[in-house]
Amino acid sequence: MIVADASIVDKDVITQHLSQPSPEPDKIYFRLAKQSPNPLTIETFQFRNLPACAINTNSYPARELNITYKIFIESVKFTSNLFQSEKRTLVEKMQTRLAEDIYQLLNQPDASQILVYIQDKKRLQELIETLRKRRGKFEPYRDYLEIHASLGEAEKLRIQTYKQDVKVVFMTSSASRGLSFPKAKHILVEIPRFQIEKNLMEVIQVIYRARGEYEENGVRQTLDTEEKSLIFYLGDRAVYYSNPKSVGEDVGGPQPLSQNGRGEKTDDDETERQLSMQESILNLLNILLILKLSMMTRIFGSGPLGRKDCLIIPIGGKSVSTAGMTLSGQITHLIRELKNEYRQKPSHGILQDIFTSLEGLLSHAEFILMDETGTEKTMQKSYLSLREEFNTQFTQYCNRLDQLLDLGNIEPGHLVGSLLIVPIHHRLEESYEIRLQQQIRRYATDELIKKMFAVSKSLEYPENLRSAIRGGAVELVELLRHEATRTQWFEQYSNNTDQYYLMPLFNFIAGEAIAEYFKEEPDEEENQEFRTLLSRYLHSLYPAYNTLPIGRKYREFPFLLFRSYSLEQMRAKMFSDKYLLNSHELNVLNLILSREEK
Repeated sequence: MIVADASIVDKDVITQHLSQPSPEPDKIYFRLAKQSPNPLTIETFQFRNLPACAINTNSYPARELNITYKIFIESVKFTSNLFQSEKRTLVEKMQTRLAEDIYQLLNQPDASQILVYIQDKKRLQELIETLRKRRGKFEPYRDYLEIHASLGEAEKLRIQTYKQDVKVVFMTSSASRGLSFPKAKHILVEIPRFQIEKNLMEVIQVIYRARGEYEENGVRQTLDTEEKSLIFYLGDRAVYYSNPKSVGEDVGGPQPLSQNGRGEKTDDDETERQLSMQESILNLLNILLILKLSMMTRIFGSGPLGRKDCLIIPIGGKSVSTAGMTLSGQITHLIRELKNEYRQKPSHGILQDIFTSLEGLLSHAEFILMDETGTEKTMQKSYLSLREEFNTQFTQYCNRLDQLLDLGNIEPGHLVGSLLIVPIHHRLEESYEIRLQQQIRRYATDELIKKMFAVSKSLEYPENLRSAIRGGAVELVELLRHEATRTQWFEQYSNNTDQYYLMPLFNFIAGEAIAEYFKEEPDEEENQEFRTLLSRYLHSLYPAYNTLPIGRKYREFPFLLFRSYSLEQMRAKMFSDKYLLNSHELNVLNLILSREEK
């Protein structure tokens, strides 16, 4: 067996990462260099009691590599509506600088390609539009290519035809894998601030896209012996807090810039601002340090960290998903694919019509957890029952904390930030009420079926979206059309070992206020709804899929049902002796074990 992976450059890392089949989280391996690096190394070792050989080359396809780091920091005072504001000063500054750099490179006399890597497809499109307005003419497949995971089959074929002739290639990591651009000499990379372990691995691979040979006038040529450049862009927002006590302001309200009544900042404000700036700068320096050492490891075999040479190897996680998907899971997956595609093609209203109709059809649902005998009684007390109990008796339990022991045997759960995540060791019953007047006649129309067939057959859309539509969604809509004389009920049961439910902790102490809030059916934009915010919070913590409910409205309290193929393993790995720090948690146990005994 031959495994080719440019990310894994050390036999010890290969053994640690691949010898066990259990899922692993995204991580950054750290090693002290054991020997001076060589351009080519061949190491033999035992892998799972079988002879193995690791071949590694330390190089970069250029005579000289110039690296530039461009750092952006925005200092903002906290207000109650800070994160709801549409103002994106930091992003706009970075976009402006990127557009200016691309424009200057395009005006240089050499005709080499420019690769632009941003992990945000919407930002890529905004950048393209900015360049089009400035240059007057900036056409796809003649001046630029846009490569991302949502490409249709027809677009993929055209990219192979024009990839060497265009001036700029805009890409995301998921679509650029396996592609090389031998005419490129300039690579512009924006470092993402999310999933830093996985994205650093992608960045290291992206900087090697400019390599290989190309043919011109019947002669094979290469730019691998010429000078090349890398430009990295990294930004952070430094949020600082004012001290409202000094002027008697309401803590919950927006804080004016003037804190002393004379239009001036107070010393406390300035101190807070300086501290937040220093913290943001330190975070950026940490990322830049890891980035540089990762590149040095890939190019030279190791890099200097202080007085020692080290290996820094960022690697994405590994996992295997369990097979099988319920109908609600298939439709959830389809809705997500439709929304992703609609963000790329906002003029394609047909996509919005389809996912809006599917959400409307399955918006009224009930979820019941049952044990294996079909009853709702279990030997363990559930957090769902504790939610009601805590909302009425929480102060009594807190009067003496030892009274919490009287709660008895509670089902296992994980506290992560302000969330409670509980494994579902029961059978899950899903019941969807599809009402005649409000849903079937409004959404399940012949027009919807025609639109779904049109998208499934169009080569303009990616295969993953077309295959998702060909699943159970079309059959469900057709069935509802034939039974459109009365309200329908759809029920299904599932029992998966990788299924969980999630609740915010404030469900346990503010139940009445939350129920009142949802009773009024707040009118919120989709990106500000509880359902969306919870989903984003979850995906920032763990890999998750089949996220339910499909509808956007809650009846009493917010929650999520989801499946995650590696959550349990990721939780367990946090307390392994091989980990010191984790992106979300500090391994306190490891620090205790590393204590020197007197």
